Amino acid sequence: QTTVLPMLPPVVRPDLISIIVIVIALLEGDKQGVRVGFFYGAGLDLAAGKFLGLNILALSALGFLIGIAEKKLLKEVWLVPLAVIFLATIIKGILVLLLGSMARIVLPSIFGYSWVILGEAIMNTLLGLPVYHWFRKCSLSRNKESDFWKVG
Repeated sequence: QTTVLPMLPPVVRPDLISIIVIVIALLEGDKQGVRVGFFYGAGLDLAAGKFLGLNILALSALGFLIGIAEKKLLKEVWLVPLAVIFLATIIKGILVLLLGSMARIVLPSIFGYSWVILGEAIMNTLLGLPVYHWFRKCSLSRNKESDFWKVG
């Protein structure tokens, strides 16, 4: 996420961390979504070295929101995870924009940033489907008593 992907143009960069948080929240629920969002957000904030807490709040909130909706979604239909990943990426972008403005972080113009969010949402959706199917396959094949996905 922080080594290879910065070499790509900003509009076509997928956000692997967001994809993983969305997929785990979609498969495991709100508690795991918040935990994974918190720890992965902390990792992103520490790797960036500035604005500590921005990604923690955004990814934790995203994990919680997706996790709450998890019980009501028909996850077996492949279009549902695609739509969730697309919409969740847009929600995450809006959360970052709102949290950044509340913290008085100077972000690009809203018009320019909306194109970045849209490009990221498309890339996350394309990359998210194979990631979702891999995590789902692992989730279905594991024993229910296993703590394989448990964080914290």
